[in-house]
Amino acid sequence: MRRRTGIATIASVFHGRPIHARLPRSTRHGVTRATFGLWAAWAILGIASSPPASAATRHVVVLYDERPDLPALALIDASLSETLAPHRADSVQIYREAMDLSRVGSEDYLPRLRDHLRAKYARLTIDVVVAVLGPPLDFLLSEGSDVFPGTPIVFCGIDPQELGGRPLPSHVTGVLMRREFRPTLEIALKLHPDTRHVVHVAGTSEFDRRLLDQVRREFAG
Repeated sequence: MRRRTGIATIASVFHGRPIHARLPRSTRHGVTRATFGLWAAWAILGIASSPPASAATRHVVVLYDERPDLPALALIDASLSETLAPHRADSVQIYREAMDLSRVGSEDYLPRLRDHLRAKYARLTIDVVVAVLGPPLDFLLSEGSDVFPGTPIVFCGIDPQELGGRPLPSHVTGVLMRREFRPTLEIALKLHPDTRHVVHVAGTSEFDRRLLDQVRREFAG
């Protein structure tokens, strides 16, 4: 089978300055998500390496919307760990937190999560917080000043549509991704030109519904 390749543009926003990089859009989301993890890790290193070499241990919190053992998140986590691994000699400690929204999310859950994280990290100076995907970034933009006051935030795996044009504080930086579904459909139709019906399987969460709306728009175009 021939593999289609292309070019994907990823925009990194570092303190208000857009930086564009052209990367191979390898076949599917797994590799792409891993790439976002690498870019986020490089951003972390740029921020966390600012203290002098003699500084004490630096602490990085990685906040996931779901369990990091889920396949897509596991790829991002592996990329972060692999990129940061050579710097462990510089005393970089990574703390992973899962919001687990699909299983335990409720109306009063986020305030309780805020209080839990604030108490847990009260005695630590967190150097960088990483928001993986949109819900953790939304949480940090809303509650981060209480949980991690003054701490830089790095995000990854977020589509520009999720930001909705809202301005980000100067201490927030990250990697924007571009989700596309129509190229997958085009590949499928080239391989199976007699196809008449296509089924898109989606979940029921707000995130899944938003993706489903995008799929419908792209497929209708």
